[in-house]
Amino acid sequence: MTLMVVGVSHRSAPFDVLDRVALDDAEVREVLDTVVGSDHVAEALVLNTCNRIEVYADVDRFHGAVEAISASLAKRSGIPADELSGHLYVHYDERAVHHMFSVAAGLDS
Repeated sequence: MTLMVVGVSHRSAPFDVLDRVALDDAEVREVLDTVVGSDHVAEALVLNTCNRIEVYADVDRFHGAVEAISASLAKRSGIPADELSGHLYVHYDERAVHHMFSVAAGLDS
């Protein structure tokens, strides 16, 4: 299995995109249910702040998981997936862990 993060932040998207992608509590649950309900994601969590929305996931198929997560965020935001994908970043394995600790430590906030 592979650890990955798919996200959008103030560094990757303008604020109007962040505003549209922002999730309330019910939408976080819907994104999690959709993502974990896909064939490629075993577990997931959402980090949802004013400056970023990130989905961390334990996946068994990289491309299928990226597609499932991206599609869920696009659906929730109303932004077409091909448009939103230009603002998303994807990290996996060691790079995903490094990114997570950078965010947690405030180095990327």
